[in-house]
Amino acid sequence: MKMRHSFVTTGALLGVFAAVGFLIGLTIASNLNLAPEAKAQANVRASAVELQNMFGEAANAVMPSVVNISAEKVISRKLPFRFKFWDRDFDELFKNPPGERKVASLGSGVIVDSRGYILTNNHVIDGADKFVVTLHDGTEYKGDEVKLVGVDVRTDLAVLKVEAHKRLPVAELGSSSKVRIGDWVIAIGNPFGFEGTVTVGVISAKGRSNLLLMEGASQQDFLQTDAAINPGNSGGPLLNLEGKVVGINTAISTSTGYSAGVGFAVPIDLAKTVFPQLIKKGKVERGWLGVYIQPLTSDMKEALGVDHGLIVNEVIPDGPAEKAGMKSQDVIIEFDRKPIGSVPDLQGSVAVFPVGKAATVKVVRKGKAKTFKVKIAKMPEEVAENRPLKSEEMEESANWLGLELQDSPDRRGVVVVGVFPDSPSADAGIIVGDVIRRVGQHDVENVRDYEKAKKILSGETRPILFWVRSSRSGRHKFVAVRPE
Repeated sequence: MKMRHSFVTTGALLGVFAAVGFLIGLTIASNLNLAPEAKAQANVRASAVELQNMFGEAANAVMPSVVNISAEKVISRKLPFRFKFWDRDFDELFKNPPGERKVASLGSGVIVDSRGYILTNNHVIDGADKFVVTLHDGTEYKGDEVKLVGVDVRTDLAVLKVEAHKRLPVAELGSSSKVRIGDWVIAIGNPFGFEGTVTVGVISAKGRSNLLLMEGASQQDFLQTDAAINPGNSGGPLLNLEGKVVGINTAISTSTGYSAGVGFAVPIDLAKTVFPQLIKKGKVERGWLGVYIQPLTSDMKEALGVDHGLIVNEVIPDGPAEKAGMKSQDVIIEFDRKPIGSVPDLQGSVAVFPVGKAATVKVVRKGKAKTFKVKIAKMPEEVAENRPLKSEEMEESANWLGLELQDSPDRRGVVVVGVFPDSPSADAGIIVGDVIRRVGQHDVENVRDYEKAKKILSGETRPILFWVRSSRSGRHKFVAVRPE
């Protein structure tokens, strides 16, 4: 019996040891499986905190250099447009008396030089005669303490200077050329007067141009961002996560007047070329080629037989391009031996080219490459506008490609008086009031010229290039019309 009792006791002990060992094994295995997951979660939290710190450090480093700008201007009290209504102007109809009133505009700026130079937008201070600049710490400068140093309408940039009598905090300028689509950015400004407001987003696109801005830059190469930009943000900095300025917030695309997630900033590399000249001369001197240009659509490329470049809409009379022999419908593919892929490419290259020196311009004309030596001139302050149309007896035309036409009063083209819905011309964007000056390679001075071009091109299946004077802008452009 002792022997059996011993065996039972030993067996019980072995069972206990086995159970304990099994439980220990489960615990160890469980800990081994959880350890990598817990470690990963800890890494994610650490990365999130690190990113959060980067945002905070960047914003707080630049915040002291961001200023609030209040500009007071006197404007005439009248409607911003004149519109005929039953042969009476609106201002006559509503008896809106003329006069003057003072309005204040709010915007932002950023200190870029410790001597008190502030970079902002031209439209923030345009037309103003009094400025108040308020620093982040509440220090206020006004009256003779604030001076307008210079403006550049083409880039919508301006420089103010405050007499601070002390060293001011300065924002560090980065490089917009190094910014990538998808990079994080931070916008700082004073939207609706709420000073020191910070919003974040990403770079949505680069090189945005051809934006129709009521006031603002005509030389456009914008950074696009979804960081919230609202009225009052204009002139403030757009930063990268290193706390360096990569752009100057300038405009938004919206139907409400408030941020819709589509904002635009002047790239800081462009501002760097403008800023020194504004300080030195109060204005910017640029090279001038003397042409109006536009990008090529896929239909235009097919019609012209090219794969890249910019088409010349119009050559300015007596300008550098005309003197060198360039013509409308030339496609510029190189400037100064550098490929041209966009409007900002050409504008930027011409702007900084030395005035008085000859630039090599390569174009495609009627399918053949040609090279011109163009002596770059100083850009004039104003470019003459096209003459308005005059009423005169006109001859009508049939509706080829969906158009109804009449002779132009000045006998320099045919006026579009009707566009059929869903027609090739409507699809191409031709509207009533446009003046057609050329069809394909055929100049058009009147309806008879247009009819001759129609007979020659009526069997064409490829897009046909129309040279048109726009009724909206008054300038010439090319439109590719694809026959049905």
